[in-house]
Amino acid sequence: MLKFKNLSEQIFLSAFIAAVITVITVGLLWLMDINTKLSEETADLKTAQINSRKELIKSQVDEIRTFIDYEKVRTEKEIASVISNELNSIVYLISELAEYETKDKLVSSALSLASGFNTKIFIIDAEGTILAHSSMPELAGKHVSSFEDADKRRPYYILFNDAQKGFRANIRFNNNPQPSGTYEISASAFHDQNSGLIIGVQADRNIFINIMRDNIFRTLASRKLSKGGYLIVADFNGYLHANFGTYYDPPLYFEKFQDSTGAYPYLGIKEILEKEDTTFYSYLYPKHKGGKPLQKVSYFAADRELNAIYGTGLYIDDIEAVFEAEKAIRVQRTKDSIIKTVSVLFITLLIIAIIARRVSEQIKRSFGSFMLFFERGRDENVKIEQDELFFNEFKILAEYANRMIEERVEFEKTLEEKHLALQKETTEKQESEKRFKTVISVMREGVLIQDGTGRIISINASLRQMFGIGDTGIIGRTLESLGLKFMDEDNVIAGSFCPPIAECRKNGKPSVDSIIGLHKPDGSSSWFIVNVMPLFTDNGDKVDKTAATFSDITTRKELNDELVKTRASLENAQTISNIGNWEWSPDTGNLWLSKMFYTIHGIKEGQILDLDTFLAITHENDRDRIRKLLQDLARKDIPFETEYKVVSESGQEKWVYAKAVTSVLNNGEKVITGTIQDITAMRKAQQELKQAYAKLNEYVEIIDENVIISETDKKGFITSVSEAFCRISGYSKEELLGKKHNDLKYDRNDPPTADDIRFIVLTGEKWVGEVRNKRKNGELYWVKATVSPKFDANGKPVGMLSIRQDITDRKKVEELSLTDELTGLNNRRSFNAVLNSELKRVRRDSKYLTFVLIDVDKFKEFNDTYGHTQGDMVLKSVSHCMKSFMLRSSDYCFRLGGEEFGLLFSGLDTEKSQAFLEKIRSAIENLMIEHKGNTASKFVTASFGGICINLSKYTKTDIDTLYKAADEELYKAKDAGRNCIFLKTAD
Repeated sequence: MLKFKNLSEQIFLSAFIAAVITVITVGLLWLMDINTKLSEETADLKTAQINSRKELIKSQVDEIRTFIDYEKVRTEKEIASVISNELNSIVYLISELAEYETKDKLVSSALSLASGFNTKIFIIDAEGTILAHSSMPELAGKHVSSFEDADKRRPYYILFNDAQKGFRANIRFNNNPQPSGTYEISASAFHDQNSGLIIGVQADRNIFINIMRDNIFRTLASRKLSKGGYLIVADFNGYLHANFGTYYDPPLYFEKFQDSTGAYPYLGIKEILEKEDTTFYSYLYPKHKGGKPLQKVSYFAADRELNAIYGTGLYIDDIEAVFEAEKAIRVQRTKDSIIKTVSVLFITLLIIAIIARRVSEQIKRSFGSFMLFFERGRDENVKIEQDELFFNEFKILAEYANRMIEERVEFEKTLEEKHLALQKETTEKQESEKRFKTVISVMREGVLIQDGTGRIISINASLRQMFGIGDTGIIGRTLESLGLKFMDEDNVIAGSFCPPIAECRKNGKPSVDSIIGLHKPDGSSSWFIVNVMPLFTDNGDKVDKTAATFSDITTRKELNDELVKTRASLENAQTISNIGNWEWSPDTGNLWLSKMFYTIHGIKEGQILDLDTFLAITHENDRDRIRKLLQDLARKDIPFETEYKVVSESGQEKWVYAKAVTSVLNNGEKVITGTIQDITAMRKAQQELKQAYAKLNEYVEIIDENVIISETDKKGFITSVSEAFCRISGYSKEELLGKKHNDLKYDRNDPPTADDIRFIVLTGEKWVGEVRNKRKNGELYWVKATVSPKFDANGKPVGMLSIRQDITDRKKVEELSLTDELTGLNNRRSFNAVLNSELKRVRRDSKYLTFVLIDVDKFKEFNDTYGHTQGDMVLKSVSHCMKSFMLRSSDYCFRLGGEEFGLLFSGLDTEKSQAFLEKIRSAIENLMIEHKGNTASKFVTASFGGICINLSKYTKTDIDTLYKAADEELYKAKDAGRNCIFLKTAD
């Protein structure tokens, strides 16, 4: 074991060795940690690369799933549209024929019409009997409850009940098993009021689903993914429909596709997907024909409704190369870090050696200084200077040494001080008696000292003056011998002895603040506060002397008696006015409460009351607040005025109004004075009034939230609106104030205008009507308005009050019943009403009226070539094109059925009508919608046939005449090669 003579050398070497061991240990641990992290990171790198490829193909397959879901929704809408349109057509026909034909004839006509539809129809009477069914004639004559589908439901019974209730009934159900299995049906039914029949249509959903499935498979076959991948499409029956960008028609068996190990990957994927919805799958397959088999990872998903399996894959052979390159880079970085770390550790060891050497030298220097100081303190009582010592350990030793020096010096001083104190105590005792006698002689209070038998030992001048007795012949006598008569507070004579002194002498206990009266020899009376203290013999067995002080309170007693009388009068006044008061002196602690104070607070009169007792009857919600007000008043002289609630012992609650202030009397005594008043009745009235106002405000808020109200001045500027008005218009109150109602209309020229309404209302009449407005976001809404005049005190109209009702939904229903669902144009039903009203209007105005029939050329061929979905898009595009030209309020555009449309406008003669129609025809062709089957153009076109008639000359023209003339002209346009206009003139 090493031995060292000097402590500093041992500290230096120990610190250096510990530092070396620590640095080496940390370095080794760090190297081990780096090696572990390097291994983990390289493994994670490989996993991350594979997961990245998996995530890529999964996201691509998820996009395909989104596309398939979209196609399903689109197909559902197509089924619903077909059913709805064909149901509308059949219902319209039956409704129109109901007035002229019998029920059997109606049924026969409907079945005949349905033969050209894509759907099947059924008709039910009001009792639930199926009158006819175009696809299942065996149901005719049976009740709707007799048929059950494959799921044991009664679909026609459900449709019958819903339609009877006024609903447009819709249902999907599985038809009974057929030789080819069950198939799903979508059906809808409507109760026609004119005929009393329930008419329904149904469509085989499998037809639409198979078309959708075929379209999806063909689309997926041609869809190329990122990284050069293609989609693989198969089904659960073991057939492959698409791969490598090729669509197989007919599909191929799975056995045609083997991986490099001889396995059939598609069969494995199929088996997994029969249990799960998605799966990852790895297999070996060459990138090129005849190439080396490489690892491939794929992701597949299943759609059981379409009986489809689809997915894609990526090769992962390049991951190993990426992994090795990244691993080499990280190994080199690790080597560079180790070299830098070793350099830092070496420099650290060098710094530690220098610091340890400096510390050992400081220890030597501090130890030498401490020994020198310690010797001086021992010999000369000089304290050690701690600031000159370097280390805290030496400073602590110096502190202990300094404390020992201080204690020795303190002990020497204590001996000297005790000697001087003993001399001083002797002198003070000699002077004490002199000061006592002097103090008694100059005191304002009277002082009386008696022995155990009551003889006077000492009496000062103040007391002799108070008692009215002379200066001589008093010492040694008793009070009884001086002819003095004492009385208690009730003016009862107690005799010639002083009761408090006699009591103290008897029981040996002090008497404090006793009040006594005195009849003096000269016939006058005085009142005193007496305090008596017994003085016992040395052994403490009996009273040896009594010392008593007398304070003259005659003037105060007289004032107090007067105050009692005044307070009695005040109590009567307070009882009458239901007001109480109180006084409290924080200096003396005296508290006075009026009678009404007790009555109002429900406290028994005379009960001792302190702060806690008072707060106990205060309502718990007010307790802390009243406590703080009283404390601030007492401590900071802050006056208060407040209301609080009290609860009596019987549980009765009262409201109290209180005020309190602080004042200072002439003698400097602080007094707090307060008043209280019972305001329970007033608060009850206030509460009832508040509740009434709250109820009124509640009604106002309900009206404001739910009733569309506005007020305007005489000029029509808005001065007030409700929240309901803001909500329906989309504007804030700030945006509406100052505007006119005409600014909110959909069309300022819509009759009646705001100025028309204002003119009517300001004459004193009320206006009621429907108005079409526009929201802030541009949306249309309808209101039924009632506008009334507002009058001033003299009965003159000063503005208008408008109350509106939102009728937008009703208007939408009206519009839907007159609107074609596919194109948004007016339908055949609205055509009859509009044409009839326009005939009357134009005839009255003696103007031209033009009616045109339009037919999309070769539309059946378009549907056969491009499909019904694209056909619907053509009808929408053509409708939008025509509608963009019909901008006047008297311009109308109709879809009359299928690909046939109608235009109706007025005010243009034949020449102008021809030019206007040419613009529309040209615009349709310029849509440039490809149509290979159109003989008139390579794009979609339309043929026009119409009539322009001067109704001032042809006053008896009717609807049938116009329609027949336009139809004849349309046939001429088709015979002339289509994509042209034939317009007949009747002028």
